[in-house]
Amino acid sequence: MDAHYKNDHIYVGDDEITSRRHDLPPQRKRSNFKEVSNTTSTQNSESTAIIKMNGKLRIVFSVTVVFFIVSLAVFGVLAYWISKLNIQNIEHKDQQSTGLKVIEELKNETRVFDRNLFNMMNEQKDQQSKNFKLIKELKNETRVSDGNLINMMNEQKDQQSTKLKLIKELKNETKVSDGNLVNMMNEQKDQQSTKLKLINELKNETRVSDGNLINMMNDLIKKLPCRYPGISTGLVKLSQLSASSVHEDCPLHQAILNSGRAWCAAKYAINPWIQVDYLVARTITAILTQGRADLAQWVKSFQISYGNTTSEMQYYQELGKVKVFVGNSDESTIVENDLSPSIHARFVRIHPVSYHNHRSMRIEMRDC
Repeated sequence: MDAHYKNDHIYVGDDEITSRRHDLPPQRKRSNFKEVSNTTSTQNSESTAIIKMNGKLRIVFSVTVVFFIVSLAVFGVLAYWISKLNIQNIEHKDQQSTGLKVIEELKNETRVFDRNLFNMMNEQKDQQSKNFKLIKELKNETRVSDGNLINMMNEQKDQQSTKLKLIKELKNETKVSDGNLVNMMNEQKDQQSTKLKLINELKNETRVSDGNLINMMNDLIKKLPCRYPGISTGLVKLSQLSASSVHEDCPLHQAILNSGRAWCAAKYAINPWIQVDYLVARTITAILTQGRADLAQWVKSFQISYGNTTSEMQYYQELGKVKVFVGNSDESTIVENDLSPSIHARFVRIHPVSYHNHRSMRIEMRDC
């Protein structure tokens, strides 16, 4: 800081150092001036040191701020990449979990497919067993027929003996010639020989293959008089009935005519149906339907599909359009719809179209 005079006084800054110059001796004046100069230079050095110190502090502070900002930036970048790596790891784990789920679903589908194949093999075995039983029954019937033929032959012999007795009586009564009697006996022998030939031919016809026996059985079925082929009579087993869905209150065995309830589709079923599997192709000429016995539920209209395999079903048509049959209007009345032309198929399905309260029905089919 600079010393200066004012009104004969020496000042350093705003502080007064001494009084007027003329009050002091010269030496004292010089010494005072030197002291003031020394004090001023000391103060200047201190001010310079303070300024330098302040400059260094500003530099340190600036460096600290820059370092802090750079640290924050580096920390932000690291945090971003770490979060990105975590997201990728989570996505990878999700993909791996999804892959494991897909593999497990494929395994479950494979198990279901294997079970279905096993069930189909069991069904084929059951059907084959049924065919063998049917063949055995036909063979037994054939043996019975052979027994009947033998009985017929014995009856013919008895009749022949009776005729011979009658001839003897006539001979005695009419006194006919021996020649005429011989001729009559020869005619009887010829008739007997003809009958024996016929019996042998029938026996030969019964010695046919098992496949021909099944064909003969189907031909006989076609020649039988008009009848119900079995849902109500028990000829068709309950295992031959199936449906797209079944309500828990209405099991399939209630689907036959005059049962205590009916077959009912599930509550929210879409396009439900009930099916009969006759095991072999049958000629169906009429469909009979009935409502539910214990509640006011019935099918007012329905359609029919049929086929020899479930994968090749076709709808019954009339004049080139799928026919809609008129169904029931109450719970108990049986409504019969004739099929003209008739259908010849193993599988027959009934598809409810419109209904009262619920799709519930009892069914039967007729062939002639």
